[in-house]
Amino acid sequence: MNPNAEEPQDTIGPSKYAEEPPPLEDNLPGELPEKDFVNTNGFKKNPSYFWIWTGLISALMMLFWGGFNWYGKTLNTYFSKSPFLQVTNRDLSLFLWQFPQYLRQNVSNRTNYLTGFDYESKVGIKEGYAGNFVLAPPEVLFLYHTWDRLLKNEFTQRKVPKSEFLEFLFALPEWNAAGWPDAPPGYKKFLDNLSGESTSNLADLPTSVFPIEVRMAFQGWKNFYKEGEAINEASYTYEELEAFIKKHPNYARNYWINIVKDDYPEYLQVFTKKKFKSEDIVPAPEMTPFLKVALFNWKQAREGK
Repeated sequence: MNPNAEEPQDTIGPSKYAEEPPPLEDNLPGELPEKDFVNTNGFKKNPSYFWIWTGLISALMMLFWGGFNWYGKTLNTYFSKSPFLQVTNRDLSLFLWQFPQYLRQNVSNRTNYLTGFDYESKVGIKEGYAGNFVLAPPEVLFLYHTWDRLLKNEFTQRKVPKSEFLEFLFALPEWNAAGWPDAPPGYKKFLDNLSGESTSNLADLPTSVFPIEVRMAFQGWKNFYKEGEAINEASYTYEELEAFIKKHPNYARNYWINIVKDDYPEYLQVFTKKKFKSEDIVPAPEMTPFLKVALFNWKQAREGK
C-alpha cells in the first residue's frame, strides 16, 4: 500500500479514477431518415361508424324527449280528470299548519313526497311551485279533503298585527303578489299600499282585501314558529272543551274517531261516557294535534289576542 495515496472514498458515486465517458454527441445514432417517422401511406378510415353512432345518439335523445312529453301530458290528463287530485301546494299548505305531522320535514321517506315543498331551508313551498298540483299519497289527500270539508270553515280569526304580517310575508314569499299571480285584485292592491296601511289589526279588513286563505296561512305560520311550545304545553278543562265543541261541532269524536283511532283511540272519549267534572283537565290521550291548535286559537281569540 502506498502511504502517499489518497484515502478511499466512502460516498456512493463514480470513482474519479474511472475512465471519462466520451462526449454525448459521439453516442447519438445517425439521423433517422424521414420515411422512418412519417406515415406516407395514411390511415384507413371508415366513415360509416361515425354516422352509426350519430344516428344512435339522436334516436336516444328523441326517445327521451318524446317519453318526457308523453309523461307530462299523461299527468295533466290524469289530474284534469280527477278532482281528488286537484289540490295545489298552496291549498295543502293551509292544511299542513294544522296537521304538521305530515310536513315534509316530519316524514322519514321524502322521495316523491310533497316535492313542491322545501325541507332544508324553511317550512314552506318552493319558489314557483305554489300553484302546481301537489304530489302526495292518497291518505294525505283524503285527510286534506276531510279537513277542507269539515274544519276549514271552523277557522277562528285572531288579531293580525301589521308588523307580524310583514315578517310573515318575508318568511313565506308565496303569499306576496309576485308569488301569487292569481291573487284577488283587492289583495294585490292592499299589498301595494301596505306600507301606508293605518289599520293596526289587519283582520278588521274585508276578505276581498285580506282573503281568508292569507289569514289562515298567517295564523298557521305564527302557530308553528312562535307559539308551538305554548300550544304543546297548554291544558284545557272539560268546561272549556265542551264550550269549544258547541261552537265548532265538526271537531266532535264521531267525525274523527275512525280516522284517528290508530294513534288516538281515546279521542274525546269523555263525551261518550258523560261522566266528568267541568273543572277537570282533559287528559292528553283525548287530544289530537289538530284539536290542540284549534283550541289554542279559540282561547286566544276569546282573550282578544
